[in-house]
Amino acid sequence: GGRAGCVKETDISLSYSGAAMVRGGEIHREIQAELPEGMRSEVKASLRFSGEYVDLRVSGRMDGYDEEKRHILEIKSTSMDIAELEEPWPIHLAQAILYAGYVRLETQAPAVVVEVLYVHAHTGEQRSFAQEFPAQEIEMRCRALIEPFIQRLDARFLHVQERNAALEPLDFPYPEFRPAQRSMAVQGY
Repeated sequence: GGRAGCVKETDISLSYSGAAMVRGGEIHREIQAELPEGMRSEVKASLRFSGEYVDLRVSGRMDGYDEEKRHILEIKSTSMDIAELEEPWPIHLAQAILYAGYVRLETQAPAVVVEVLYVHAHTGEQRSFAQEFPAQEIEMRCRALIEPFIQRLDARFLHVQERNAALEPLDFPYPEFRPAQRSMAVQGY
């Protein structure tokens, strides 16, 4: 799970029911219980990106990670027809690419394997998409995913700075508290 509003090709649906979310958790645990030897589940990952004025930290947990093979597994449960999938959804690949950025940063690996595994919520049918990404492509994709966020955060920071500077020389409209204003302010704070 996660948010990646910078991925324009798709969006995360907020229409999931509680039952679908519970089933998704069950599927994750079932798959994680049978991970191949060497692959660990729920591995923390965190990256920091710097803008001109702000830093942005992106963090999450890899559903599966084999450190020796530099292989990331991202599990997605779905009720759609898995046979219709021709490639991973861009939002799901984006999440896994950010995890690959973490692995690349931590290990200096020349490449990382990213696998997105779709599991049908009712039938258990699975469809996997795995691809090896070279280090340079991982770094380029991570920056492309995060740059829109950084630009918006930098712009917001500048706006707040400019607004505060413009407000600073302004006087409060009244030189003194108005009747009952002080007691009301004291009660509020």
